[in-house]
Amino acid sequence: MARMSQELKNIMIENVKTVGLEDTVQDIAVLMNKHQIGCVIIVNEKQPVGIVTERDIMKRVVYKGIAPKNLKAPDVMSKPLITASPSTPAGDAAKAMLKWNIKKLPVAENGQLVGVVTLTDLLRVEGVIE
Repeated sequence: MARMSQELKNIMIENVKTVGLEDTVQDIAVLMNKHQIGCVIIVNEKQPVGIVTERDIMKRVVYKGIAPKNLKAPDVMSKPLITASPSTPAGDAAKAMLKWNIKKLPVAENGQLVGVVTLTDLLRVEGVIE
């Protein structure tokens, strides 16, 4: 069972959807719906600075009854952004995700976003789910 020693670069999703600081929550929701994804990474000059997940939108917008076009990414994004490097072993990534109670972990190298790994990806690698 050496699978959890695989590095994130072999597991991560590389085509990560990003938005900028000026994008609205409505823009983010449209993008997430279009691509059927659960999160987007917020970037400032190509550097990842935050993440917006479906849960963030639910807790910080829908629950409060705020119109999504009235909020921008920084108003709802989770920060500081917890990241891992491409060489991080899957097991270490899983431990960090449990510690920080997150389900999506951006992967960055030299300050640049290179991918994202989800808890589901890690469970799939371990053979817990297919």
